[in-house]
Amino acid sequence: MYPLPAFVQVHPFPSLLNSLVVRSIFKMSPLLVTTPALTNLIVKSLPTATVGNLCMGIGYGSGVVGQAGGTRGGMVDLLLVSSESSDLVRAIAQPGVVQEQLWRQWNERVMHFSPFLEWQGTSVKVGIVSEHLAIRDATNWHFLSFAGRMHKPTVEAVRCHSAPLAAALHANLVGALSLALLRQPLSQRHVAWSTLVPDLVRLSYDGDIRRTLGAERADKVTAIAGPQASLFPAYYADAVRTLGLRPHRWTVEREAVGEVAAARAHLVQLLNHIPIAPAGWRARVAWCNTLEEVEQVRQTTVETMLATARRRVRLSSTRQLVYSTFSVGPAKSLRYALEKLKKGVLSGMVRG
Repeated sequence: MYPLPAFVQVHPFPSLLNSLVVRSIFKMSPLLVTTPALTNLIVKSLPTATVGNLCMGIGYGSGVVGQAGGTRGGMVDLLLVSSESSDLVRAIAQPGVVQEQLWRQWNERVMHFSPFLEWQGTSVKVGIVSEHLAIRDATNWHFLSFAGRMHKPTVEAVRCHSAPLAAALHANLVGALSLALLRQPLSQRHVAWSTLVPDLVRLSYDGDIRRTLGAERADKVTAIAGPQASLFPAYYADAVRTLGLRPHRWTVEREAVGEVAAARAHLVQLLNHIPIAPAGWRARVAWCNTLEEVEQVRQTTVETMLATARRRVRLSSTRQLVYSTFSVGPAKSLRYALEKLKKGVLSGMVRG
């Protein structure tokens, strides 16, 4: 028996059920469960050796963080980052030879998901991502899968203890906030969180193949942005400080850009933090001689970056869909697809 690593703390909090009850009684939504409950769920369900290889673990989704139209007590989504992801997949999914070989070939391009697991009497979907892929995606937004998931608030289950991963996660949030800010005119000093939050959420949803297929709620952005809006200022607090912004209760404030030099400097500052900034943007900014020209560069650059994000999300979500179909087997894959389709249909009926 391996001892649990120091970064994983087992809490006296009894169970996920009690966590839900406490949250319901005290109406502490949108967080539906607590860190101790999620930590205990993982520690009690995984072999100790695989827990020791975890770099980070989070809870997310409508069963963990409230969404409009969501229900308490639903499936709990967990995402585990591991330095030995193959061992973790083997322990959780118990794959056959074909599935294990598939993961070894694809683990630097996709995340593995095992839905409909029963852990401690709780229905869970467990996602597994290699530490290398997590760092790579959070740093350069090559897939916007793990990175996109981390743009939205989560509940910590296993504290991140990997310095490279922590740095990548911080850069990921700074980049997302920079792009959201760039969607607003540079002359707008006070930008409301009510404007920023939907843009932060939709960055990894626009282009998702599941929305095209009707297997994802069409109103997913508003379903997340509304109930979870109060969590974003704290979640992005370090990113706000990195960008030198002044936080207020409902807004973030940036420096005035009344002169061309100040506008160019602010544009350069934000673009420096965005991994998908288009080639040649520095030259275009340098050639700006008026505020109108700076604003035009901002608009065209943002349009280019959003188009790039949509393409990457579409490609990665398609690849993820193909991999998941083969990795979890036809029965679970069909069941999960039907659940998603049902959610999509129901959300459409509600909107109608």
